[in-house]
Amino acid sequence: MLLAIDVGNTRIKAGLWDGRTWTRLESAPSRPEGVRALADRELAQGAVAAICATVVPMLRREVTECFPGMEISFPDGNSPWLEEYVDYESRTTLGADRLANGMALLNLTLGRQAAVSVDLGTATKFDVVTFSEEGGA
Repeated sequence: MLLAIDVGNTRIKAGLWDGRTWTRLESAPSRPEGVRALADRELAQGAVAAICATVVPMLRREVTECFPGMEISFPDGNSPWLEEYVDYESRTTLGADRLANGMALLNLTLGRQAAVSVDLGTATKFDVVTFSEEGGA
């Protein structure tokens, strides 16, 4: 199972993905105690990998410490695999939330059709993935 964590400006949303469906979903405030609360709920039980998209960099360390032994991937604009998929002027300025949305669109469409994500977080963002796997905002 995959542990997926989305750390937004006000809420942390996390869940376990078994490859077909979400088996567990949890939410907590975007504060250190919120991360600890999710860890205390044994959310990572059964997970073999984890990914965390965070727009709150100060909570990155807390996430790592609260899920010991779990290798957690933190996608950001410096991720080397992005060069293949993201055609954007300055990838390092893209937030982890936007990168995660774009990669989810590619995964859902298998790169065979254009798709749009609308993220209604603190700021409203629209991201596009085209058939040629190019994206933009």
